[in-house]
Amino acid sequence: MAQKILLCEDSVFFAQAISTLLKTQGYEVTAAPDGEQGLKVLKEQPDFNLILCDIMMPNVDGFGVIREVRMDPELRKIPFIFLTGVSDQESMDKAGELGVADYFIKSNVGLDKIIDLVKKHISFN
Repeated sequence: MAQKILLCEDSVFFAQAISTLLKTQGYEVTAAPDGEQGLKVLKEQPDFNLILCDIMMPNVDGFGVIREVRMDPELRKIPFIFLTGVSDQESMDKAGELGVADYFIKSNVGLDKIIDLVKKHISFN
């Protein structure tokens, strides 16, 4: 059975690129266009092996998503990674305080690095 990844990303281009990449590696990817939809998917299907999430999204941002995930006993065990364009130190510190497994800035991460990142965190789940 394929490992399941939830991708919360409002950029259609980036979501499609990441989804396609991960699917070619054998992962099952569910994409949500914002944090609100991502949380809805998690409530309906809490069996994800990894959450990849942007920070800056409409409705509910990435910080709102991780807060909800960490408060839910069924979801809090899922590794949570920010893959975002937000690069300020305050956001990185806040992410660490909220229990993010990893924090990557989109412009600094190549597609091969994303695969390595996913493999690293899914193997611990």
